[in-house]
Amino acid sequence: MRKLALLAVVLMPLVSGCVSSTSPDPGSGSATIYWNFQSFDYQIAGDFTATSSGCLRAGVNEVDLTVRDVGGATVHYQSHFCQDATNGVPGAVVTLLPGSYSFEATAFRGPDHYTAAPVFSSTGTFTVANGLDTPVDTTLDVLSPQPLLVLYSENGTVSCSGVSSVNYAVSDAVGLVEAATVSCDPYNELLVRGVGGAGLTLGTTYTIDYLQMLDAASYSMYERCSVPVVPNGFSVVVDLPPTSTPGCY
Repeated sequence: MRKLALLAVVLMPLVSGCVSSTSPDPGSGSATIYWNFQSFDYQIAGDFTATSSGCLRAGVNEVDLTVRDVGGATVHYQSHFCQDATNGVPGAVVTLLPGSYSFEATAFRGPDHYTAAPVFSSTGTFTVANGLDTPVDTTLDVLSPQPLLVLYSENGTVSCSGVSSVNYAVSDAVGLVEAATVSCDPYNELLVRGVGGAGLTLGTTYTIDYLQMLDAASYSMYERCSVPVVPNGFSVVVDLPPTSTPGCY
């Protein structure tokens, strides 16, 4: 998954190293909040570890984490990679003063922070103790509607070899939902945002009318036609076999 720029806003400064005689340092602790994802049909992506983060299956690029104190004041807000940049764990560490807190975690899908769409969310509470870390596991529930992430491949390989563009169309029972020709993505990811960018409704049947990888002359080299899809919040994998005679017209 592409690495998105982090936006960090620390709204509550950490306690300084200087201690006055009248206001002793209360110390600090931390919470490590781990996340995974639940689909529309109650499947789970990820087990809170780096070896099975669930981020690619869930199609999540980043997770926005907001933490509030007992008075409702925001003490932490930050946009995190779905998987930590250093250890690959799906989660984030937040350093806080001892006390009770609530949090909201919202996962986003999209190539950049400013156009990404919310696709999973959850809330919870935890307590921080002085000098200790509190682990918190949270399962983010799916939101609907949302853009559909299609992971396509070139005859079983993630590649754009010999391919300059991707041509596709998606429809529902009423008619065309989205059609476009876009550049071949180096990660072979295609985001279908739906009519007006409103997203696709989960549990509804759609059809990928055609999905084609085109060469520089706009000739289809790899393609699939009439692929039924019922979005559940997770990414859809579509392998495109080679074709000598384009047949999706």
